[in-house]
Amino acid sequence: MNVNMERENLKPKYEAFLKTAKGQEWKREWIARTGLEEDGDFGDYLYDFYPELLR
Repeated sequence: MNVNMERENLKPKYEAFLKTAKGQEWKREWIARTGLEEDGDFGDYLYDFYPELLR
C-alpha cells in the first residue's frame, strides 16, 4: 500500500479519534505545546502518531 493511500485510510480514524476524550486531550495538549490558539489538524495527528507516513 502506498503512503498516500495509507494517509487516506487514516482520515476516518482521525475523525473518530477527535470525538474521544483522548482526542480532546490531544487537542488541548497540542495547543499548549505549540502556543497557538488553533488545535492540531490531520497533518499534526500524523506527525504525532504516524511520523513514518510523512516521508
